[in-house]
Amino acid sequence: MAQLSDLPLQVKHKILAYLDSSAPPNPTKFPSQSRRSELGLYASVSHEWQLFFETRLYARLVLTQDCLPNFNKLVPRQRRLVRYIWFRILLGDYYCSKCPDSLSLKVTFSDLLVLSESISGLFGFFNSWGTSPGNDLALEISAYSPCDVTHAVKGDEYLSSDLVEMQDMVHSKGLLTDDLAHGWKDGQRIQSHDAGDFYGIKGVLGLSLPLMPLGISDAHVVTNLIIRRTTRRFITVAAIRQILERLPNLRHFIYEPWRPLPGFVDLNPGKIPEFLPKTLKTFNWFEDFNEEAIRVCQRDGPSNELERIGTDCHAASVTLARQSISFEQLTGCYSVDAVPFFQAVDFRWTWPSLTTLSLTCSLFATPNKRDEIVTLLERVGMAAQRMPQLQALDIWYGMRHHAAAFRHRVTDSLITISWLGTWDLNLEAQEDGVVATAWKALARLQGNRILYIATYRPVKMEDVTSHAAAIRLLGIGRSVIHPASLEEISRETKYYFST
Repeated sequence: MAQLSDLPLQVKHKILAYLDSSAPPNPTKFPSQSRRSELGLYASVSHEWQLFFETRLYARLVLTQDCLPNFNKLVPRQRRLVRYIWFRILLGDYYCSKCPDSLSLKVTFSDLLVLSESISGLFGFFNSWGTSPGNDLALEISAYSPCDVTHAVKGDEYLSSDLVEMQDMVHSKGLLTDDLAHGWKDGQRIQSHDAGDFYGIKGVLGLSLPLMPLGISDAHVVTNLIIRRTTRRFITVAAIRQILERLPNLRHFIYEPWRPLPGFVDLNPGKIPEFLPKTLKTFNWFEDFNEEAIRVCQRDGPSNELERIGTDCHAASVTLARQSISFEQLTGCYSVDAVPFFQAVDFRWTWPSLTTLSLTCSLFATPNKRDEIVTLLERVGMAAQRMPQLQALDIWYGMRHHAAAFRHRVTDSLITISWLGTWDLNLEAQEDGVVATAWKALARLQGNRILYIATYRPVKMEDVTSHAAAIRLLGIGRSVIHPASLEEISRETKYYFST
């Protein structure tokens, strides 16, 4: 009688795959706890089964600080199978002013210590994995408290990078559907937030703490770092810098910090470009904000919505322009502005490897400044002539009731530029203008291609309910923000009290 061992390797693997009945169609998803148990049982059958199922068992891991002792027991064979680690740092509960027994400190010193010790501990274990970058290990770091969604901001969403809701947060949300003290009834917001609702959750982490003790070596095995908006607190630039300095082989960095609320001083998020490692090839920087929070927390601030959303990002833009020469992909959203970025550009520079560039530009929310926008797009076209590998460029802006984008794409024989948004720049009528001239020169340089100016595509103002809606309507989501983060923002928008 034929045995399983007698079959060709490909056939055996197909049969073993059928045993994994709960396997999702997408192999990049995190296995559930029940599926991990199932995979562990299969891996114990034989050496051959172990080799097959451990590949699935260890590829994507979710860890908390309590998992670190067991994580350190992985043998070298298992370590080589790990491709993605999501390190979820669990912080303590806290109260708010609308709850009994409220505490005045929303982020306590113990939380700061937990953050420090957790990251230090994980990096200490990575030290034992060797000094080679290995197999492109991605590390995602987040910090959270289950009670983040039990107070006023119940509409916040917490998704894993594979778009699955975090079950501990779902459970916490379900505890209080009627919470009149915080303005909720039957799971719906019935009154506007006040500033305290947002200050309660968005504390500061990493403040004045030495995250990495001097005795801990670099984490050579980590090549990708992801810090998504799922961490609702502000991780200080000093803390981020300490993490970056311990990653000597870092090539890809997704960074989605929250914009500091008024009153949080000296956080200096714009200084991040000064500390980027020279090994970095891909940098995706998206500074997120809750438009409802900004409206509420700046009641006495600017009356103009654009001025409230706007941020001073001149220095960060200039620094990033200089550093972008070595990048392959760069996105800078809200933390960076295209105007100072391209004003800082020296046309003698060359970007030999840059294929993708996406930047926000607050000018695009002001249709009355068309001449300045045209001047900018001419300068962008001139800079693009020094980017021989450029395939996609987006200059855009989005916020509630505003959306506009200038897009550039390369195909086999064409270079296409287009304008879309809530207002028309009338790009098509400027076929012989300075913008078209600059981009025609680029088309000739890139294989003597033809420049095509696409027809304007309008976006309805009433459809732009938030910056997430703008991103989706402009069709640039994949290039500027992590898909799970975009989905979180889109879901949260429906809880804005006024849109």
